[in-house]
Amino acid sequence: MFVFRKRWSKLSVKFSVCLLTSILVPVGIIFFAITSAYGDLVKTEVRLNTEKNLTYCWRKTEDIFSGMVTISTIINNDVNFMGALKSDSLSYYKKYVIFNRLIQTIYLQNFGLDEDTKIFLIDWQNNVYCNLPFDKSIFGTYELWIPQQNRGQLCWNFENEEADGTRIFTMSRGLYNNNVLSDLIGNLSISIREEQLSSVLEEYVDLKNDCIFLYLGEKDFITGFCKNGMEPSVVFNESINAMNANSSQSFIDEIFGHKYLVNNYTIKSIIDFEGRKLNMIVLSDYQRIFGKVETQMRYLAIILCAMYIVVLCIGLYIPRKIVKPIQKLDHAVRNFKIGDPPINCDGAKNDEVGSLYRGFHHMSESVNTLFKNLKEETIIKENYRYETLRAQINPHFLFNTLSSIKLSAKLIHADNIVENIEALSKMLRYSMSKEENMVAFSREIENVQNYLQIQNTRFGNNIILDLDENIGQFANFRILKFILQPIIENSVLHGFKNYTENGIIFISCHVEEGCFFICVQDNGKGVSDEKLKNWQHVTANSPRKFNGLGLGAIQKIIQVTNGPSYGIQIESKPYEGTLVTYKLPIIKE
Repeated sequence: MFVFRKRWSKLSVKFSVCLLTSILVPVGIIFFAITSAYGDLVKTEVRLNTEKNLTYCWRKTEDIFSGMVTISTIINNDVNFMGALKSDSLSYYKKYVIFNRLIQTIYLQNFGLDEDTKIFLIDWQNNVYCNLPFDKSIFGTYELWIPQQNRGQLCWNFENEEADGTRIFTMSRGLYNNNVLSDLIGNLSISIREEQLSSVLEEYVDLKNDCIFLYLGEKDFITGFCKNGMEPSVVFNESINAMNANSSQSFIDEIFGHKYLVNNYTIKSIIDFEGRKLNMIVLSDYQRIFGKVETQMRYLAIILCAMYIVVLCIGLYIPRKIVKPIQKLDHAVRNFKIGDPPINCDGAKNDEVGSLYRGFHHMSESVNTLFKNLKEETIIKENYRYETLRAQINPHFLFNTLSSIKLSAKLIHADNIVENIEALSKMLRYSMSKEENMVAFSREIENVQNYLQIQNTRFGNNIILDLDENIGQFANFRILKFILQPIIENSVLHGFKNYTENGIIFISCHVEEGCFFICVQDNGKGVSDEKLKNWQHVTANSPRKFNGLGLGAIQKIIQVTNGPSYGIQIESKPYEGTLVTYKLPIIKE
């Protein structure tokens, strides 16, 4: 008897209940399931093994009946004998001689029948033909045995007896002139002794209490064999009664004070037994089959009880051993605060609980470090925001100042300065506008035109912007803001650097495969192959940028916004020019 401590934690109680339930209950269910199902499993296995072992017995039985049918077919189809049989001019002696020759031919072919097989025939003149000595007193029995309604068909009789009381099994058929049913010229009967079939069954039965029976239809007994010496027909009738009571093909029942496993089989025969099926019943000694099984089940029950006791002890001890360090860790987790020193895990064991201790130690260190870094980042961002606000210029003040400069330039008729200030004002408004990142394609083109107007003043009006004639069709297409100007700036500052001829920048657009393509081409100095291969390494931190956008940044912005299948592609040849192609999704206003 176990003494339970009163002061158990809730977790330990749950742990114990879960442990005991998860082990004892399934094991108990499995044991009772095995106990209930094992018998059926053994019955099924015995039935299958018996069926396999009976294959030889079935074949021998089938061969015997098939031999009887084959002999009758040979006699019926023998033209010489059938012609002699219907003749009224041949003597009985000559007909008998022809019959004996036919019988000798049949013996040579060996159809699985023994020498006691009797072939008996009565012709239309009441002449008797037989391969063995016969008793004249049973002529009438053979002559009248075939019922009128079955003429032309095979008839089976398993209840005939010889004069000495020996049971015989007879197959009979009518012989007809040219197979005309109205012209009967003889009755043929082929008989075998019961021993020929029972000896086949006896070969299968090898234990003293086993029995085997052969029968037709529901309960028409043919023959059987009992190793214990009991009368087969009596045991068969009792087996049929047990089958009717159990309504199963395999069951356990007590017959004449002895327990048997009863199996009933239907033989798939090619022979027609007047519409009845050929069946076989096998009685197997129950003690031989299930005696060892029951002993093993008793041993299994003893082992199961011992296992229950062991598991119960373990289920009470393990929770207390495991839960105590977990409770300690739970207390440390609940009381942990940011800035507290990590829990000491020097004495933690090298198991799952020790891993939890070490994990919480690392986690507490990481949390303290994270909050320290977060605090530092917050201070830096606040300082950066403060400095940004200080350096920010009021847009209204900037535009008012530009308007004053523009007015002064007009007064002195400096038209070039007026145009440049106008272009610069438009660029600043476009840059400082609070609209979304996506703008109309026409707005981006206008911004490029303003940029080139300012640059032409700087470089002497030698840069020409050539727009394709169909570019107006795509004016309402929406694209990302400031993705064209960095490419134009790259052409102006690098492509046309120290360039003596007029620089031409040609912009065209087209739609293909559901995508919007923008082509920007110049006739500048181009880019070397080495620089062209490494263009994607240009990052947003490159000095070659405008309004905070470099060449690599444009690629990243397009792919982050629209997906990795979109972006820019650069083709260039030294001293021939550069072609930049934008691949964008189609987005309309």
